[in-house]
Amino acid sequence: MSTDKKTKPALPEKTETEILYPTIKVGQYDIEPWGMCEIAKIVPYIYAAKAKLKAAGVSFSLDKLEELPLILPHVIDEILNILAITVGVSVDEIKAVKPKTLTIEMTLKVAWQNIGYLKNSLGLLDLVTNSIKA
Repeated sequence: MSTDKKTKPALPEKTETEILYPTIKVGQYDIEPWGMCEIAKIVPYIYAAKAKLKAAGVSFSLDKLEELPLILPHVIDEILNILAITVGVSVDEIKAVKPKTLTIEMTLKVAWQNIGYLKNSLGLLDLVTNSIKA
């Protein structure tokens, strides 16, 4: 524990993992970085989303998350499933989140929190480092 004898109370020291991969609170949900179990469940949805975008002729770069709203109509089911897996709830619970804008914030936080892990640790480089093109 760290202490500043003058004014600050003792604070628990964070581990390297907690610093590099923090849990992010969005509404009532804790968004944690994916572990291998989550990745195993999420990968099929990533490939399904890629196939849908390709079939629709939509180009999208995961390096430009600001473009995410442009692809939502094409891959909303996959995104809802990924959110549900990430926070450990059902898709129906994700659909019922209030306010509705919270799901957009959750989506962006999940993408931000896990993109580096996907780029550096998995063989999904074509999904996360290159543009998805028709």
